[in-house]
Amino acid sequence: MFALQKIISLGSGFVKTNIHNVFILSAVNSPETIAKRNTWTSKPPVQLQLSYQHFAEPTVSANTIPIIVLHGLLGSKTNWNSVCKALAKENFRTVIAVDARNHGESPHIDDFSYEAMVCDVVCLLKELNFEKASFIGHSMGGRTVMLLAQMHPELVHSMAIVDISPVGQSPNMTGLSKLLKQIKNLDLNHDLTLSEARKQAAEKLSKLKLESMLVNFILTNLADNKPISNWRWKFNIQAIEEHFQTEICRFPILHTDVQTRTLFISGMNSDYVSLSCTKLTFDSWQLTVPSKGDTLT
Repeated sequence: MFALQKIISLGSGFVKTNIHNVFILSAVNSPETIAKRNTWTSKPPVQLQLSYQHFAEPTVSANTIPIIVLHGLLGSKTNWNSVCKALAKENFRTVIAVDARNHGESPHIDDFSYEAMVCDVVCLLKELNFEKASFIGHSMGGRTVMLLAQMHPELVHSMAIVDISPVGQSPNMTGLSKLLKQIKNLDLNHDLTLSEARKQAAEKLSKLKLESMLVNFILTNLADNKPISNWRWKFNIQAIEEHFQTEICRFPILHTDVQTRTLFISGMNSDYVSLSCTKLTFDSWQLTVPSKGDTLT
């Protein structure tokens, strides 16, 4: 929490006053490592109205920059409730937790890419009448923020990137691709009640020898869907699985240098964050947090 407060603090309160981020097309970000592509070569993404939750104390400090929190793959805004409440309380700032497209309570759509998610965030800032914001992005949300800083640097005051970097591929990403296919193939009966669906999903996921923490995380995405049906997945598993390898595993690097105050936070054993990658691509402060697992939990 202390580290996050430092990156989103204003003015002289920032630990390292000259901290900044420079996106460059380095060796790590070469076409051989990360798929480099121009943005919107065909048609712009469809802008969606995202679901979000507002956190603020009765008294908010004047002229402060709001904080936008973007969750990771298969997650939702509710994953960050406790952090958002603490940030709002301790900083007297408005905090907004957002559901990405195809996640949580936000709309489902076939189009699923970082460019599309950036488009959604820009639309949200306009809707909220925010000129700029500080961002906390976890995993997929972190990459969305990094691309936003490339495409619209004027909108990003500072950013904390949690457990992700522009690294191209990693063993954990390969495992995620397999997991998405497994979720897609669960084949749960839509006539089941919500409790029955959760029980059946838990049994099938457990047979795949997944960790109980991961199973419980996936099950949080089963929700009531009455009167249409008894239950639904909050995430759009079809679109996510279809575009995971071609879009989500790859980070689009533009021919643009962007300077933005940045903090990287990662689990000690996480392979989602490459130290050499962040050093070559970012002039930033990196904080590594010890954790029991491979990633930051």
